[in-house]
Amino acid sequence: MSQKINDLRNNDRLPIAIQEISGDRYLCLLCTYNNLNEKQSKTLTIRIYNYYLARALAETVLQDWEVVFTKKALKRDFNMSDDEISRIYPRIQHYLNNAEHVYLPELRKRLLIKSLLEFFDSHRKIDLDGFMDFRAEKYKRELKKQIARGVNACTLEQEHDGFIQLLKRFYQAKPMDNRILHMVMNQLEGVHFYDAAMKNIDKEYTCLSENIIRNYESYEDLLIGILVKYAPGKLIIHTDTQRPKEMLMILGDVFGERLTYCPGCSLCKEELIDNKPKQV
Repeated sequence: MSQKINDLRNNDRLPIAIQEISGDRYLCLLCTYNNLNEKQSKTLTIRIYNYYLARALAETVLQDWEVVFTKKALKRDFNMSDDEISRIYPRIQHYLNNAEHVYLPELRKRLLIKSLLEFFDSHRKIDLDGFMDFRAEKYKRELKKQIARGVNACTLEQEHDGFIQLLKRFYQAKPMDNRILHMVMNQLEGVHFYDAAMKNIDKEYTCLSENIIRNYESYEDLLIGILVKYAPGKLIIHTDTQRPKEMLMILGDVFGERLTYCPGCSLCKEELIDNKPKQV
């Protein structure tokens, strides 16, 4: 613990001297602010010490205590077995702490530090296990909410992965030939299909409604339509940089090496730059 406080102090370059006094059943940390008189030092040092101790304790809780709490929550609140928890916990942990959701651990940490500082206003000693069991209610409520969101995100991800695997098996089971399908995705006109001779073949996709053709966000229906109707040996995508990444990731997962991106051609110019669909 003293090392965590030292690290925080060094990062902020504050002139606080820290001395650790430990026994068999206790740990005492003595903080002294070097540049203040005795009266000032007593008041200010206590506040600074409490703040740094609260930050260090909060980091310890986020790194260690949350692991046990999260696994208990998965078992208690979501009725997961030990095997299910072992499989899903790494994903939950990633959701709670990854760089894309940095606001989540920061919010938990702020709530916990606030609870610790309020506790230190009237207490000189702390039993961290007891504190976490009976206090810090706002922090624990927020953590439970984030765990629930993480479980929901993992469930959707698993369903998505199952959907992709189903499409891949279906696509691989279809008879393949050397036909090439060009798929153009532009900002205004939605999605259009062309054969190897750059001839528009939208009308051949009778299994797709006009709404699906025009609305590229219906990517699942669009992708199923491509597989059912054409099963191309090679898929070439012509797209601008503003297309939905999720759809392109799905196409890449299903078609694999059979999918390529056009670096630029006359079709790209007409569809993506001029935004004028090519006439049949």
